[in-house]
Amino acid sequence: MRHVMMSIYEKVERIFGYRQLTLHLRSQTRKTINIEAYIHFYSNERLQAKLNGLSPMEYRTKTV
Repeated sequence: MRHVMMSIYEKVERIFGYRQLTLHLRSQTRKTINIEAYIHFYSNERLQAKLNGLSPMEYRTKTV
């Protein structure tokens, strides 16, 4: 009987452990995507006072 209970417990633990790992990986992936998107925005799209209110991409296009 104890062997059966341990087997059930192990199966449940594997399922929940897998779910936790999957959720962790998803949240890590989302964090990475959000950070990359913010870096792109910060480097290319945000308006800057020192560039006369232009984004860096607009400024580069204008000066070329």
